[in-house]
Amino acid sequence: MKKLKYAIILLIILILIISAILLMFRNTSNNGGSQEVPEISYIPLEKEENISSFLLANELVSNWFSYISQKDDRIDNREAAFSLLDEKYIDNNKITKDNIFIFFNQYSNYKNYSSKDMYTRQINNREDYTNFFVYIEGIVRTEEGNSDIYILMKQDLSNQTYSIQFLTESEYKKYISNDQIEVTKFEINNKEYNKLYTKTVSDYELCLTHMNDYSNIVKSNLNEAYLLINEEYRNKRFGTFEKFKEYVDNNEEFFKNGSFIEYLVEYFEDYDQYYCKDINDNMFIFREKYPMQYKVILDTYTLDLPEFLEQYNNTNNQGKTALNIQKFFQAINAKDYSYAYSKLADSFKNNYFKTEEEFENYMKNTFFNYNKVEYVNFSVEGNVNVYSLIITDQTGENINKLSVNIIMQLNEGTDFIMSFGS
Repeated sequence: MKKLKYAIILLIILILIISAILLMFRNTSNNGGSQEVPEISYIPLEKEENISSFLLANELVSNWFSYISQKDDRIDNREAAFSLLDEKYIDNNKITKDNIFIFFNQYSNYKNYSSKDMYTRQINNREDYTNFFVYIEGIVRTEEGNSDIYILMKQDLSNQTYSIQFLTESEYKKYISNDQIEVTKFEINNKEYNKLYTKTVSDYELCLTHMNDYSNIVKSNLNEAYLLINEEYRNKRFGTFEKFKEYVDNNEEFFKNGSFIEYLVEYFEDYDQYYCKDINDNMFIFREKYPMQYKVILDTYTLDLPEFLEQYNNTNNQGKTALNIQKFFQAINAKDYSYAYSKLADSFKNNYFKTEEEFENYMKNTFFNYNKVEYVNFSVEGNVNVYSLIITDQTGENINKLSVNIIMQLNEGTDFIMSFGS
């Protein structure tokens, strides 16, 4: 009986040893050959460079803020705002349809939203299932002030749906600082309001988006607006923040969101450039390397932009004179009397406007708030060019017309001096 018992124990030990050997062999075989394909493969985090994708995400987030601020009476804002939130985010924060307006009460007086930076991470698995994680840094403006916000947007391309959740600043920085991060496959069900769509952006919409964004910044954070101006232009045009503030105070109409009559988008190797001119010849020029990360220039006369130089150098004396007249009146319309005064001939200043203040008062009392120039007749008299003009009110409020003769001397490069009379 004892021998049988020992034999059974020995057999059990032998079975365990054989099982261990087989397991070791299996692991060795797997390591020596191709490893098991993971369920999800990663594509590293990328800065969003596609303007259409950027503006789509911006629009989706803006929609959520419109819902949460209860501004659209045509739909159930409570249901819409709730359905766009990530389900885990809802559970973790105990958000319900009944308390959602209370939970996000800080956005009840919402004015507008702008995305400032954006990164994406794409995840694919063996079934060609595609998800996107979109990490967004933005600013939300309310009646009470501005606040930075951080958002994770999940985009489910298989169902064409999306969700959003709010991140802390530290969470956002953690996500965008890691080239690879552990993520899991997800699926977002269709909830009526969370349908993902594609967005095609026209040149007009690109210009309008940039104009509106900068106008909103001017109205909400003047210091930020000042720092967004191209540095070379800022130093030459304003020099100090106080001069910029004075400029904004004198040109309130300039920064009102509205339509524009001319626009152009150009793509260069290192940046994209958007030209936008409104009905009063006010100009916005945006240069940006990444979507909505731009520097702005507010006229075409302070700096000799490459585009202006090419046009100027390829035209005749009449064309050069007309371009300089355009500069002069663009400055007058922008209330930049310092630039306009600097272009007057010394003899003309000494006879009529001994100070810049005298010149400014004369222009305000004689010309219109926004002047439209009609070029009538050009002639050359000795070493000066003479252009006869008809000046009318750009706004159409005043039906009077002014007949003006511009006498101009062209100097080296793009420099010129001038005088004028009736």
